[in-house]
Amino acid sequence: QSLPHPQAIHWTPPRHLIATFSFDGGVMSGPKNKFGKTISNSRFKGGVSKFVPGKIGFAPKFNGNLFFEAGDFGAFGFHDRFSAGAWIYPTDKRGGIILSRMSGDQLEGKGYCLELKDGKIHLQLLQRWLDDAIRVKTELTLSPNRWHHILFTYNGSRYADGIKIYINGKNQKLLVPLDALNQDFKTDEPLRVGSGDGKEGRFYGIIDEVFLYGNVILPGQAKTLATSTPISEISSKNSGDRTPGERNKITNYFLELKAPASIKKLYKSMLDLRDTK
Repeated sequence: QSLPHPQAIHWTPPRHLIATFSFDGGVMSGPKNKFGKTISNSRFKGGVSKFVPGKIGFAPKFNGNLFFEAGDFGAFGFHDRFSAGAWIYPTDKRGGIILSRMSGDQLEGKGYCLELKDGKIHLQLLQRWLDDAIRVKTELTLSPNRWHHILFTYNGSRYADGIKIYINGKNQKLLVPLDALNQDFKTDEPLRVGSGDGKEGRFYGIIDEVFLYGNVILPGQAKTLATSTPISEISSKNSGDRTPGERNKITNYFLELKAPASIKKLYKSMLDLRDTK
């Protein structure tokens, strides 16, 4: 209740944040990075971008041809700790690649990709598809024509048990077709949204609020990212009327930005300690 009630504030936890792609403002203003600046070297390819209502603001609709080339973001390798994801609204059972950084946008190329296939979320960290890769997928099957928040984390261990996939803030049980990563999957290719495993893998539906973090997102943070309610709307609710995700989000927002300096310092020290574990 100590927060003011400003106009809509869509807040993303800033710690270890590398970039976000909100796509708001349409093609004329272009996607913006975490500092609110237009990303000049990004572009849509494979057709004319069509913007529709997204999970927050507006978002591009992907049709199996269109994809977004974001530029030099997310150049992760097999010893890196990182997390990435997006809101997705699949409109076709074919699904497709949500985000990737793969060699030449080739089928089963070197790199990593997050994919919706046969209703399940797949994560692939690939040097070679058949014998030098980690490939996991969710046991849960997603329904089309509704919004889902997708997040994966990888702890740099080179093993499948170092991967977590969250759907709508909930950690998922994973199936592991292959756990045999021996060489680095880092590639010089750009980050792509809606593509990355050849033309056959391009996405059908809407992708919004893509994000990259340079560390492992923890379960509480996963709930925050999967809560799209603006801070201003959460603050106007009685505490008892807030969802667990909303309570978590507004608490973290307060500790990051609105708490007294002494509390902010303690909160930062706690996060620094947690990062060393």
